[in-house]
Amino acid sequence: MEVAARRAALGLIVASILVVSAGCDQLQTKFSGKKDQGPQLTALRQSIASYRSRLLAAVSGSEMGDVPGMLTEGSRILDQVEQQAALMSFMDGQAVKIDVASGRTIITAARGFADSNDMDGVRSHRERLDGVLFDIDSILARAAMMTDNPPPAGS
Repeated sequence: MEVAARRAALGLIVASILVVSAGCDQLQTKFSGKKDQGPQLTALRQSIASYRSRLLAAVSGSEMGDVPGMLTEGSRILDQVEQQAALMSFMDGQAVKIDVASGRTIITAARGFADSNDMDGVRSHRERLDGVLFDIDSILARAAMMTDNPPPAGS
């Protein structure tokens, strides 16, 4: 009987440790984002930087050429960012979602100008989109720093 009681107590201890561990992971995700998402955030940041420079090059000329395809690509990047936001801290995730919504609105408006071959309108929206993408990049940089390089505990 004593062995059974010890096994039951050991089982309770192990279960408690697992519950506490799961709770710590949930708190980690809530306050600073899911652990080890640095590679995904870095890849997203590189995609955003590449997109920003290619979009600038596309609207610098007088031909509409690649602009509609670039706007579609921008929507795909925003989709990827929004998916990643679910793994970020609550505050960063919400800030990113707001910026993603703004970016989508800008892209939708820019499509109208692209459809009517109004390059000045597209350029104006590119500038606004560039600001939104810069803000998203800043949040992703902070999220990567918080999840992969947590501040030291204590003082």
